[in-house]
Amino acid sequence: ASPATPKRARAAVRMSSHRAAGGQPAVTRRKPRRLNPAFASAHGINDSKNKGDKTRPGGPGRRPPPSRDTDGRKKKVDVAIRTARSSGKMNLSDCALSRLPDEIFSLRTNVTIDLSLSIDNPGFAYGEDEVTLLDISDNSLAGGIDERVSNLTSLQILRARRCDVAEVPWRSVVLKLDNLLTLDLAGNSLSVAMLELLPVTMREVDLSNNSLTRITGDDEPPVVLPSLIRLDLANNRLNKLPMRMEVPSLRHLIFAGNEIGEEFPDALIRECGKSLTTLDGQRNKLHRVPSLVGCKRLRVVDFGDNALIDVPQIGEDVIELNLVNNKLKSIGGLFAEMEQSPDFRSKLGELRLRGNKVESLDPAIVRCLTSVAFLDASMNNLKDLPSVLGYLPCLRRMPLEGNAIRSIRASLLTNTPALMKFLRGRDSAPPGDDYLAGPDPAGSAGGALTKVEVGQAKSLVNSALAGTFTLDLSGKELSNMPGALMAELTADCANGGGTVGG
Repeated sequence: ASPATPKRARAAVRMSSHRAAGGQPAVTRRKPRRLNPAFASAHGINDSKNKGDKTRPGGPGRRPPPSRDTDGRKKKVDVAIRTARSSGKMNLSDCALSRLPDEIFSLRTNVTIDLSLSIDNPGFAYGEDEVTLLDISDNSLAGGIDERVSNLTSLQILRARRCDVAEVPWRSVVLKLDNLLTLDLAGNSLSVAMLELLPVTMREVDLSNNSLTRITGDDEPPVVLPSLIRLDLANNRLNKLPMRMEVPSLRHLIFAGNEIGEEFPDALIRECGKSLTTLDGQRNKLHRVPSLVGCKRLRVVDFGDNALIDVPQIGEDVIELNLVNNKLKSIGGLFAEMEQSPDFRSKLGELRLRGNKVESLDPAIVRCLTSVAFLDASMNNLKDLPSVLGYLPCLRRMPLEGNAIRSIRASLLTNTPALMKFLRGRDSAPPGDDYLAGPDPAGSAGGALTKVEVGQAKSLVNSALAGTFTLDLSGKELSNMPGALMAELTADCANGGGTVGG
């Protein structure tokens, strides 16, 4: 009906729409109402319509349908098994398993092989003895790792991260996996490991985030892993490392977050000194670290949050050194090679000394830091800074808060570029071509500025700012602007002190 149709006509149209084909009004059938089962039970009402209702999922007489999660897990396991038969790699991670399925140990059972010449069809199936990768991470295998895993004789990678595993059958399983290259058991509840039972083919071992108190047998047998590249023991309860470890290829040694309080074993450093690139021992109780000068490939060293009294000796190729929150009073002895070579220069790019008791930064050590970009010396006992810091060509940031430096204006200590300019005005550049250029020698006698000259410069600038904003240098017999005065002017302008005219 159009908007212009009279009301009675529109009502007739609506009435006709409710009539059946025979001209009789259509009968609307409503769905029968059922009582709420809880209401009927509470009031003693027998609702026979609800009994044995075969149409209702979960009604009496029928098992509830399987949940989508169960179906999804089963499908994921089936896909993993099919993939293993076609590729030799089995990924059962995050399948909500409480035990390993029997099918993974009999992959050739009930297999139909397509003998067509399709490119996508390999025409064969891998058996359990040909599987090279097994990942069972993120399951709940509190019962432990199935000993039938030892039947996977070609296994190269075994991952069982975060599986609630408290024990590993080292002798009955791990010892028999002669081709194993990677063992990842991170994030479990292991208290004991037996590295001496690992095959000599091992390249990576991750035992981090467990509760390990020892990593060898009771009699501490030697650990012989000539191909091992990475060993991660972080966040356990170890109080020492094995004294006898033959790991000549080890590159990454990580034992952060343990309770190692004894001296780090020298023998281990000597054993892997030619290959070691990363040494992470932060958050332990170490008092001393052996010399690392012989580790020619070492790049990253982290001994933060320990109890070190002396800095570890490092080689010239180390690029990151973290020594925060120790008990260091000096950085002397950091570079042993400096004594043999006057022209020694370190490649250190980051040096973190925060939270120690360092009273001074040794100028001889600082002179070697021509590659350092970040130097954190905050929260120490520094009283002054060496002038050579101002000449380091790569230095970009130097936190200094939490010290008692009285000889330098506080505003300069939070502005690294301005601070470096100020320090360059204190003294001439060290010999060599590796440093920033110093102030013009004509600005001071012989290019060196005494404390009197620095004090005079501060006085002149302060007087100009407090008075007529005129810097009076008349009668000074100057042929050029003094370096100390330029440093004060630069620092004041950088901190919003205004403009001084003369």
